[in-house]
Amino acid sequence: MPVHSPHGELGVLSFVLSHDNEQARATTESAKPYIQLLAAHLHEAVRRVAGLIENNGKLPLTIREQECLRWAADGKTSWEIAQLLKTSERTVNFHLNNAMLKLDVTTRQHAVAKATLQGLIHPKLF
Repeated sequence: MPVHSPHGELGVLSFVLSHDNEQARATTESAKPYIQLLAAHLHEAVRRVAGLIENNGKLPLTIREQECLRWAADGKTSWEIAQLLKTSERTVNFHLNNAMLKLDVTTRQHAVAKATLQGLIHPKLF
């Protein structure tokens, strides 16, 4: 049973029967809906165990993405974040853009707000 996730991953669940052709065909036909359901759930469980998703079904933010978002929440520019993290401004923008993609937003401010509301980052209170 092939599995296609919304994130572009592919999987296959396969079973083997020791029946003759006619009996195997009949068993397979009656089991197809259950196998399809099992394949989807198993694929999701493997993704979760492998760390590809968090409990909410979204791709997890890396530690660096979280750090960049926390500094952005404090109003820091990419250049300032780069100085604080001892990296380049381009690297900071890379991490912020990845976080924005994972959060399905188009602006840095929206990413900060969404990550905060989802409990992925905890900015300092003023």
